[in-house]
Amino acid sequence: MDTMKIIDGEKYLTIGEVSKKINRGVVTIKNWYEYKEEFGANLPEMFQNFDKKGTRYFREKDIPKLIAFRDSISYGQLAEVSRRKWGERNPDKKS
Repeated sequence: MDTMKIIDGEKYLTIGEVSKKINRGVVTIKNWYEYKEEFGANLPEMFQNFDKKGTRYFREKDIPKLIAFRDSISYGQLAEVSRRKWGERNPDKKS
């Protein structure tokens, strides 16, 4: 289902549409924004005021910036940031 919006001549895609284009899950993208200070990320603006549901949208022209960010972080880096913020999931587990 295509839910792209055109506002003032600019194309906007939902976070779900963007997630498919950049091959990352919606939750991962949301986490990038939650932890962007931890990453020192220069992520493009995310918009939420286009509908009553609060659907997150991105400008189509910003997809390359998201791909560049995706490619700049290493495997496990998001998990490490989560651990610092929330702690270990199983503190009784022996390493």
